[in-house]
Amino acid sequence: MANGDYVFLSYSHSDSIQNYCDILEQAGYSFIFDESLSYGEEWNLKVRRQISNSKCKGLILFMSEKTLTSNSILTEIEYAQKYSKPYMAVLLKSDEIADIFNSAIKRSDDDQKFIIESMSEYFPQNKLYIKANEFHFDKQSKLENTLADWGIKPAKTQESDYKAALYSSEILGEKERLRFQADGYVDFDRRAIDRALSTISKEEIVVLDLGCSDGFVTYTRFADNPRIKKVIGVDYNENDINAAKERYKNDKIFSFYTIDLNEHDFPLKIKKILKEQHIDGIDLAFAAFIVQHVIDQKLFLLRLFDLFTGEGKLIIRESDDGCKIGYPKDDLMEEIMHRSNLLIKSSDRLIGRKLYSFLCELGYNDIQILYQIDDTINKSRKEKEWLFTMGFSFRLNRIRNILNDNPDNRMLQTELGWLESAVERLKSQFFSNGFYYSARSFIAIAGV
Repeated sequence: MANGDYVFLSYSHSDSIQNYCDILEQAGYSFIFDESLSYGEEWNLKVRRQISNSKCKGLILFMSEKTLTSNSILTEIEYAQKYSKPYMAVLLKSDEIADIFNSAIKRSDDDQKFIIESMSEYFPQNKLYIKANEFHFDKQSKLENTLADWGIKPAKTQESDYKAALYSSEILGEKERLRFQADGYVDFDRRAIDRALSTISKEEIVVLDLGCSDGFVTYTRFADNPRIKKVIGVDYNENDINAAKERYKNDKIFSFYTIDLNEHDFPLKIKKILKEQHIDGIDLAFAAFIVQHVIDQKLFLLRLFDLFTGEGKLIIRESDDGCKIGYPKDDLMEEIMHRSNLLIKSSDRLIGRKLYSFLCELGYNDIQILYQIDDTINKSRKEKEWLFTMGFSFRLNRIRNILNDNPDNRMLQTELGWLESAVERLKSQFFSNGFYYSARSFIAIAGV
């Protein structure tokens, strides 16, 4: 969702809530849940962050006998109460709340009965309950009305005359651009990686590369560091992952998996991989130009918490169109960026300025922001080509890709024609003597 609001889902891991997650997701609601299987200090901190966050609008408990005897679930309800979050229950095993409580008491020992008694104070007979078969969205549904009362609304699909595709590395020319792009950030990335590693006491580091594409950046950034024990790359594109597996199959440090980071259960899939490899958690997560493409950026960053070890560090590299300046005649450059961004819709081109505030709000600590400034002063033709490609020429391929899916859309045809002409005019200025262009890239380093 654009505003990042979400509901927290509380449930017993012995109960399956996948169907309910699918219903919420299909309706456009964002949610987060405790994905940890252990109860302890780190779990407590993560859950408190998730529930106390201003974007958390309420808690839904999926109630069964197991939930009523769970100390961790009681803690989640207590946090909802402490931070004044509204909450409700979905009755999984019975249509009556009293039946669930009575059944739980019969099967419980003294310690569990104490938890049940505490839960009964939070869930009296007259509180709002939804039966399992009532968990749906339609006109005047109890669920939809409740979420609206909490101040959370589903993401609305913007009305449009064309279908705007999500970002894909399969776009014509994109693979070449990504490789070209990667070469220009080698030193910047390594500086950030060295700084992050200097704050981690462990000698053997486990790295997670989020959105690794075909593994080229993954390998060039981490292959030669003696402290790196294991590198796990994940990406939604199966073709890219297969290429990475084949290219680096002889290096046992690296492994690659197909995972869509926009899916709500991506942390569970990563945790399954970690368990299979007998890894407790991630020490360093690396995300290069990925957050700008994630549908719900804050929720994505919040879900990462559950993957880290105690000293975990997150590295995010991004850019920002607002940090691109040119002289003279930068009005053409700004118009190109503005009009192309309206059409593409698949990335947040102003993400760089938001990173620090997002990370602070979500509870990350020890945040640092590094900068790389690139400009045209005393640059060779090849160096200017890199700057121009990174800032402007890639936009045409993105829009051509959208037009390919909407071939009869006259507005797209007209806009693409204007942009092709405008980019050529800008290019002639860009490579002329005396034209000044500057762009800033950002890397955020944050601890958990």
